Amino acid sequence: MAMERKVEAQDAQVKKRIIGIIALSIILILIVASMAGYLLWIRPWAHASGAYDLSTHLTASDNPQMLVWGKVFNTGYKDGYATLSVTISDHRGYSLSNSFALGRVESRGGYVNVSKTYDWPYYYKNYSISNALPVSLAVTIAWVDAL
Repeated sequence: MAMERKVEAQDAQVKKRIIGIIALSIILILIVASMAGYLLWIRPWAHASGAYDLSTHLTASDNPQMLVWGKVFNTGYKDGYATLSVTISDHRGYSLSNSFALGRVESRGGYVNVSKTYDWPYYYKNYSISNALPVSLAVTIAWVDAL
């Protein structure tokens, strides 16, 4: 009798341990699955990045202006905010730099149109506007990921 009670007590302890191990395993699986779901949702490896297709056009008039126009694309895997910095130089040596925010651009091919107009001097260093061409354009895009 004493031996049977001892065996029953050991069986009960084994059953409690098995139930505890199963419960702990289920809790750990739920924790790992929720962490994986969170990482897939927030995607810390995805960032906004992009390209641009911009051109310049110089108007030939009494009040010449330089037009910068085109599109800025977000080719990354996350929405982002873009800031565009442009430096425009003409053949006479006149140069202008400017930065401006473009706003939010959707990921995977989203784009924003760019159209900026700058006053351009008719005469610079004793050269008229007819000597201004060719014009060079340097562009830098800074991206900040959207939340």
